[in-house]
Amino acid sequence: MKAMLELYDNPEELTFNDADESEKKSGNGENIRKNNSLTEKMSEKMAIQQELSGKMSGKMSGKMSEIVMMSKSQEYISAYDVVSLLSVDERQARRYLNRLVELGYLKAEGVTKNKKYKYWK
Repeated sequence: MKAMLELYDNPEELTFNDADESEKKSGNGENIRKNNSLTEKMSEKMAIQQELSGKMSGKMSGKMSEIVMMSKSQEYISAYDVVSLLSVDERQARRYLNRLVELGYLKAEGVTKNKKYKYWK
């Protein structure tokens, strides 16, 4: 957003005014907030992936970080959520989830097919 610095009679008093009100009305402020949010999520995902990469292969840590990010955005996730997210079979999804429980990222609640996972770290 364009801003102009205005100096008043008192040179120590500085303020910022918007140079173009049409930018405000067009929703650029909202786009900037969305971009900042997206940037924060990406850097958070990269941090989780980097942390996980010390404990497993790079390919697996990427998939695991996606699961962790999904678990942060929802109250609970299931193996079926992971199946649709990663396009893996249910057995592999449960392996990923159980490994994340072992690593302390998720907490499991319920039994067998009704098991749900919650972000825990």
